[in-house]
Amino acid sequence: MPPTKVTKNPVTKAAVAHARRKRVNEDTESLQSSSLEPKDNEPTGASIGSVNPKGVADLITRTMKAQETRHTTAISKVQKTYTASLSDLKADITRLLSDHDSKCTAAQTAQEARLAALIQKRAAIDAEIQSYVTRLGALYKNYANVLAMVYEERAKLLE
Repeated sequence: MPPTKVTKNPVTKAAVAHARRKRVNEDTESLQSSSLEPKDNEPTGASIGSVNPKGVADLITRTMKAQETRHTTAISKVQKTYTASLSDLKADITRLLSDHDSKCTAAQTAQEARLAALIQKRAAIDAEIQSYVTRLGALYKNYANVLAMVYEERAKLLE
């Protein structure tokens, strides 16, 4: 059976990766711009180089959620691949065993037919041997009777 055609998603991996990098860059830029602006209650010298903790927490949260989504997607793909491979493997094993069973059944049938023919041949040979033995027994009996008569006649002559 020819393999089925798989249509590719128009969004490539490169495009997805580019979109992720763009988002991270935008988030980083927004963090840097918001964190570098001085607050009203802070002195100007203290705010230079300081980072907004809320922005960092949001960035970490978004990054973790994105990683969790990627992980979930990867796990899902692996599970789907595993399930497909498992079902294919089961089908292949079942087919292999049924092929083997059919070959064994054919061989066994041939062997049984040959065995039946050999049993019939053996029965015929046994019957033939039995008839030979019966005739031979009758001939020995007859010969024994003839010898007995000869011995009796010679015994009479010797007397």
